[in-house]
Amino acid sequence: ERTVGDAMVESPARNITVEDASGTTTTTDADGQHGLSGTITATLTGPELMVLNAGQEISLTGSGALLLVGGEDMPLSAGTVQHHFHVVWDWLKVRWPDHPWLSEQVSATVEVQGGTCNAYYTSGTINFLPGNPNSCNNFGQIADVVYHEVGHGIHDYIRVAGTFAGDVSEGSADYISATLLDDPILAPNARLDGSFIREIESATLALLIDDGG
Repeated sequence: ERTVGDAMVESPARNITVEDASGTTTTTDADGQHGLSGTITATLTGPELMVLNAGQEISLTGSGALLLVGGEDMPLSAGTVQHHFHVVWDWLKVRWPDHPWLSEQVSATVEVQGGTCNAYYTSGTINFLPGNPNSCNNFGQIADVVYHEVGHGIHDYIRVAGTFAGDVSEGSADYISATLLDDPILAPNARLDGSFIREIESATLALLIDDGG
């Protein structure tokens, strides 16, 4: 539902590509529905989002109602990103319908190789490294981190000049995550001991005090 250890939920595979045996393709609607029949191949790629597993396409072939199961047909992180990306994307559409990033397809890669315990945004893409059995859970399985990384892109795409300011963007990204979840705690249970990555309530209070507020 939010982070590692929470109850698992089933959600519609919205805005993904499905193709039938004749080669006809369509995109699922918000409820994960489509108009094709017979044997179909569903791919976690659509006009808004492309989810990759360590750089590889994620797909499933079958007939009838397909269920892509996290941990079997795809990593749990892929299902988490697929669902929670659309939560923050819908939030952005309502508040800023002409935001320039909304017109592009976002690439989201889970299980990024070469490290652990991290996630990052770069050049319009969001990326999630696997967990580490000695120190952290998989950040791609945490809604807060998905919202945070999308938050970096929201900030990046409204720059009118200059370079990407990482410190400013960190604050912007934390704000988006905290706003969506109504919680100043960022990524509870990110660590194996149950601890979180960061909390922003006391930091905000400190800033107010420093400003004489």
